[in-house]
Amino acid sequence: MKKIAATLAAACVALSPPSFAVPKEKEKVDKTVSINFQAVALPDFLNVAYPEILGLNVAIHPDLLQSEKPISLNFKSFDRNKLGAFLAYYLDSLGITAESKSGYVLVRPKQDIKEDTEYFFYTPKHRSSSALSELATPFFKGKFTQRSASSSQSFDSLVFQGSILEVKALEKLLTQLDTPLGELLVKGAVYEVSVSAKESNAVRLFADVVGNSLGVAFGVVSGNSLTVRTGALDTVLSALSTDSRFKTLTTPSVRVRSGGDARFSVGADVPVLGSIQMDKNGNPIQSVEYKPSGTIFQVKPLIHKDTIDLDIFQQLSTFIQTTTGVNNSPTLNKREIKTSITAKDGDLIVIGGLDEDKGGSDSSGVSFLPDWLDWLRARGSEQSKTQILLVLQVQRVPI
Repeated sequence: MKKIAATLAAACVALSPPSFAVPKEKEKVDKTVSINFQAVALPDFLNVAYPEILGLNVAIHPDLLQSEKPISLNFKSFDRNKLGAFLAYYLDSLGITAESKSGYVLVRPKQDIKEDTEYFFYTPKHRSSSALSELATPFFKGKFTQRSASSSQSFDSLVFQGSILEVKALEKLLTQLDTPLGELLVKGAVYEVSVSAKESNAVRLFADVVGNSLGVAFGVVSGNSLTVRTGALDTVLSALSTDSRFKTLTTPSVRVRSGGDARFSVGADVPVLGSIQMDKNGNPIQSVEYKPSGTIFQVKPLIHKDTIDLDIFQQLSTFIQTTTGVNNSPTLNKREIKTSITAKDGDLIVIGGLDEDKGGSDSSGVSFLPDWLDWLRARGSEQSKTQILLVLQVQRVPI
């Protein structure tokens, strides 16, 4: 009794008035409790908190009886019905488990709890084992192992080692994570566009040509990009094909899944003179290197519920004869477009830029006229330039 009294005094526990009998067979119970523990040793805290405050018998593991871990808690008007759950949560944060049994609470260290370990084998249906492991790992204490498809294994697999409860939770989570990845069809055309000073840029010229041909008003076009939410791609490309200022370089068409990379390349490897080295007899040896040249189109989409994010890379490269080349070899001339945009399903995306000045005369008008009717084309002698114009349409592939 002296030890309990001393503990209560040290803990400074202020309890609400105890329950008492009242007339008419009604009982009044105060549902709140105020407690104030300041640096009380763990065993003393447990012997007061459970028997004295909550009215529950407590069984303390021998490893905790000599613990001098100080406990400090200070609450005013705490809901008595929620105190037991809070104490269990608080002790759990200290590496201690409070387990309610029939009429008493068993308190013991966490490491004393022995959980059966199970192995869970899962074959992904839509996503890779590495992707599923990366998504699930933060939520589990167990160990994930991925096995990719190889010559010795014809399918991708995921192995998890953990407790029975974790295995059950993982099975439920995987049904939500292992869902089909969306796919996208990206198709269009790459043009080299002859642009005069009065036309400003290729995107504005695109809007004028397509607008006049299809009877569509694009409004004020500024900058080097444009998004069109109406019209079919084939109709737009057909309108551009009638104008001689639009020279088709390539017509990429690729299908790619969300998060993947798609690459479209048309061109050739051109031999270029490299460095000169001497053999053991002092004779010069000219090396030859092969450099890629042509058109490269690369796209990486990320499909969301309502929008599509696109990372786009377009490169046009040609070898030209210049005085700056080494050993009279041609110089590689490259023009690139690299951008990130957000679009919606079915949108037509127009991206322009990358000027190259070209002097002399230019012509515009219908391109199918024969040479002897060349006088019908409008001509000019002003300074012109060419720009790369990328016209793409993005469409979701039905799952």
